[in-house]
Amino acid sequence: MILTLEDKKFLIKVARDTLWAKLADEEKPVYYKDKEIYKQKKGIFIKMLKNKKTRAYAGILSSSKDLISTIQNITLIAGFSDYRFTPISKEEYNDIVFQIIIVNTIESVKTLNEITPGEDGIMIKTNRKSSVLFPWDLPEEYIEKEFINTVFYKADLDKKDINNAEIFKITNTLIDERTLEVSPLLN
Repeated sequence: MILTLEDKKFLIKVARDTLWAKLADEEKPVYYKDKEIYKQKKGIFIKMLKNKKTRAYAGILSSSKDLISTIQNITLIAGFSDYRFTPISKEEYNDIVFQIIIVNTIESVKTLNEITPGEDGIMIKTNRKSSVLFPWDLPEEYIEKEFINTVFYKADLDKKDINNAEIFKITNTLIDERTLEVSPLLN
């Protein structure tokens, strides 16, 4: 998916405004955008950082809704419904930094060599468990072996499970608020 700088800023604004609306007990913002890119149905992951650490994180691999609606829904799940994190508070709002991961394609691969650590996401599925990992979920110093091992650890799989696992490469687009000139000011 090719996004302009303005597209990226707008999608961060959608996530940020949606979070603020919930915190302020307001209605979810409504956006009318005719641009085709916003009508696409894509998987979305929302990661909220505070002090450079994950504060909230949720996502789906595919969606039946348009990009804007999906970003709004996943923002609310990440911010308020994920059991792994306490809900975001109004006091934290200005300290939150957003990352939006847009899932472009999910392709079955035969070997781990077809996945480029640092670029592609990976999904490992067995008949009992699955795990998804994106490159930015790991510190930069991780190497390929650690990336693969982390996927298995996250899914609670043993390396021997690789023979019975399906492996998928996830191409994706990352929008990182830290690299954009977007101000997290209150509305």
